[in-house]
Amino acid sequence: RNSRRDSAARNCAAMGPKKKESTANKAKPAQKNATAEVSKWDGPTNGVVFLLAHGAGGKSDSPSMIRYRNILLSFGTVFQFDYPGNRLDSYTDLHIDAVRRSLDMCKGSDTLLLAGNSMGCRGSVHAINALSDLANPYSQLFPRIGGLVCFSYPLVSLPHPPVSDEQRTGRVPPLLSLPAGFPILFCSGTRDPFLEQDIGRLRSVASKMAARVELEVLEGGDHGLKVSSSAAKQAVAEAALRDAVGRF
Repeated sequence: RNSRRDSAARNCAAMGPKKKESTANKAKPAQKNATAEVSKWDGPTNGVVFLLAHGAGGKSDSPSMIRYRNILLSFGTVFQFDYPGNRLDSYTDLHIDAVRRSLDMCKGSDTLLLAGNSMGCRGSVHAINALSDLANPYSQLFPRIGGLVCFSYPLVSLPHPPVSDEQRTGRVPPLLSLPAGFPILFCSGTRDPFLEQDIGRLRSVASKMAARVELEVLEGGDHGLKVSSSAAKQAVAEAALRDAVGRF
């Protein structure tokens, strides 16, 4: 499976950054204070590194992020950074700076996989779409990004009813804009309120995406990918997530 991911990433990279006619001449100015402080956690040196972005409920050192970090550390070095708040649309340049700084600390042959939890998934998608645009001054970084791992991508903006049509559809276009063939792994639970507890919604969106999608479903998993208060059952779920990332 790793070879398939690498092949898809190479094919995507071979096409180079894409030119978006609607934005080619309208590149957004650099955001103020778009300087990321990146921390590094050493894992196996096998040519794969991760940049993990946190969700809205906590920073990079929160218990949930430590869980996801430990899963990724099974396969490579992990970089992390903190958003200054929850206004995600304002932080794309900050995320891109974290990508740049992470790659600066890598070997030239290393492949960087972006990863995120909830809001961090969305931030990673925005960063990938921005870097794949030739209008972006850092578009040369795009070929070194080998894929995206999403822990609990939030399709709706509110986890409780009623959910408006706008809240159901507003987070879908960025996923549909991801480059053709770009590898992405969704890890989601069937009880996730940010999917309205309907994993079929994510499957439906995935079927429309040009990116190459893999989906790991945790039966009974909530937005934190917790399936049970039983430590033994949760350990099985964590192992399933680790195996999914390993196959990816």
